[in-house]
Amino acid sequence: MSEYKFLRVTGPVSVERHDGDLPIFSAQITLLLGLTGVGKSNFLECLHGTKTLEISGDSLESVTQEVICYRLVNVTLGRLRQAIYILDCPGFSDNQISEMRVVKMLQAWCEAQAGSPSFDSILYFHRITDKRLSGSQRRVLNLINTLIGNSGIYSCVGVVTTMWDTLWNDVQIEGANERFRELKEGHLKKSFGPTARKAFQFQNDQRSALEILDGMMQLRRDKFGASLIFGSMRDPPIKSCSHLTAEKRFRSAPFAVMLYGLLVERIEGVKRRLGEIEKEMTSLQDELGETSIIDDETMRKRELLRCLEVSQRENEEMLKGLEVERVLFGGPPVETKSVKEKLIGYFKSKKAT
Repeated sequence: MSEYKFLRVTGPVSVERHDGDLPIFSAQITLLLGLTGVGKSNFLECLHGTKTLEISGDSLESVTQEVICYRLVNVTLGRLRQAIYILDCPGFSDNQISEMRVVKMLQAWCEAQAGSPSFDSILYFHRITDKRLSGSQRRVLNLINTLIGNSGIYSCVGVVTTMWDTLWNDVQIEGANERFRELKEGHLKKSFGPTARKAFQFQNDQRSALEILDGMMQLRRDKFGASLIFGSMRDPPIKSCSHLTAEKRFRSAPFAVMLYGLLVERIEGVKRRLGEIEKEMTSLQDELGETSIIDDETMRKRELLRCLEVSQRENEEMLKGLEVERVLFGGPPVETKSVKEKLIGYFKSKKAT
């Protein structure tokens, strides 16, 4: 008897990259989302059983630079033996890749698929070692929420907390458990609804990863009934807007306002960095111009100046790319209200009169 309720393991478990179209009815597709460096790629390597995939790193920079689909080997779902595919993408809030670019990558992948397969499950990854959510993290979390849509209507959403294996004393573990409770009842619950209360703890090994996938099947069954094949017949906004023309794709999407706001915030951040770099370079150039002595301190300042010049060029190139994205966006989008919000507003106005 299998140790998992829904997964069927028939041999050594691994993952392999899958290029090309996916089968529509004989596949279960799980999308991995989260901030950069939260452990999405590491989750895949744990499923693979070894680090030979070479898709994860030890830094908080995003290792994944494109949308990649993987197939789970020797693991199928249910009696129909459906194949399981996992879609990995760059993390949000990355220094090198804008949120708009990540969304465009995901939509391009959806567009390229024949038959338009749906995301059956979405796993949102969060580091349990983050003691608090910064303002930018909350804004990205809100963006992801609008990309996913109402978790009670669209794909089944699960929350995976990572970095539990890095906790090495009772104080850290106690603090992490407290944050886990706060997250489930606070920010994650607000963003993802009741499913956040069933958040998973990823223990950084293959068994834990498989248990999370099996647990997601249970969530899908609880949400959509006995059928794990069809589930929700509606796509989340990130996918349902992928068929729109380039001009309308972002401006008319439910996530347009948040996406544009993050893009503008990123542009302003790069401009601030360039201003700081210019000040440091001017100061160093003044100091070097006042001396003709070549000593260790002078050599150190020259090397620092060269590093700043490289950083300046990199940030200038980054700014050019971001400005192009802003032009492609077509200007600030107009915030639109959902049908629910319009109905609430209508009845409030009727009551007032």
